[in-house]
Amino acid sequence: EDYEEEDVMNEEVMEEAMSYLKNQYLNHGVKLEDYPALNKLFVDEAFRSEVIRKTQSNYKISYQSAMASLDK
Repeated sequence: EDYEEEDVMNEEVMEEAMSYLKNQYLNHGVKLEDYPALNKLFVDEAFRSEVIRKTQSNYKISYQSAMASLDK
């Protein structure tokens, strides 16, 4: 089956994952302001979008590589 990015790691899925991640940190008592890079992920929309884009790209490359190795 061909890779369909929109089915696996679309913007909605990634935003839900970010929300889940933030809630997990907060529920475990992590003070995000004590971790500037982590806090930036949750408060800086441009930064978060870039992280999501890179994650999607890396996932796509890894997925395609894994599928190619199965075709050998």
